[in-house]
Amino acid sequence: MRWWDWNAVKIAGQWRLIDVTWAAGYVDAGGTRFSRKFNPGFFCTLLALFVQNHLPDDEAWQLLAQPLSKKAFAAQPLISYGQDQYAIVDFEPSGEAGNRVVVWLNFTKRPKVIGLVNHKGKRIAHEERLVGEKLLLSFSSSAGKRIDIFGGKSKRGRLYWLAT
Repeated sequence: MRWWDWNAVKIAGQWRLIDVTWAAGYVDAGGTRFSRKFNPGFFCTLLALFVQNHLPDDEAWQLLAQPLSKKAFAAQPLISYGQDQYAIVDFEPSGEAGNRVVVWLNFTKRPKVIGLVNHKGKRIAHEERLVGEKLLLSFSSSAGKRIDIFGGKSKRGRLYWLAT
């Protein structure tokens, strides 16, 4: 078994995908310390969400009516659908508007605080606006190509990784 393997199980005649490794916990940013934290979000996940960070060698095992190509897979955002406190149910990068990048997020429960950092861990100034159920984030296009989005209850409390 390779470290990127996950499982397909047949429940009541229907194939479902699960990732027991990711459901067991997480590794710190340095990749040196594992923390046990059961996360049921990685069991029988919606297929459209599961394929955001799991791409089988055989596209039939995506179990989707229209499987993603490797190119489409690589271009999509990485979302922490296993995040049990602030699950993102819709994520749409809207591209650039002038010198700003615009991203739409829709949560099951929206965090009170949102933070953005670049690949070097530097905080990124951003603007937030609630439009209906969706949260619009905008930030400078010079912030970098990889942006991590975190959320939590307060600026002093722990912020959870939500998306990249």
